[in-house]
Amino acid sequence: MNNRTKHMGIDVLSVMKGIVDSHVKHYQNDFDIDTESLRGAALKKEQKGFLYGCAGNVGHGF
Repeated sequence: MNNRTKHMGIDVLSVMKGIVDSHVKHYQNDFDIDTESLRGAALKKEQKGFLYGCAGNVGHGF
């Protein structure tokens, strides 16, 4: 099945914050640090990809 739905105008950090709030039990405030790191990296001109995962206790940015 070829489903190519485009989602435009989405505040990705707000969506990620909602996921962190509903799935991470401890260290939720660390997401504020991760957000600043992501914003800083996004301002750089080289190509990049971001991976962020959260499970149970903490979230991790890569």
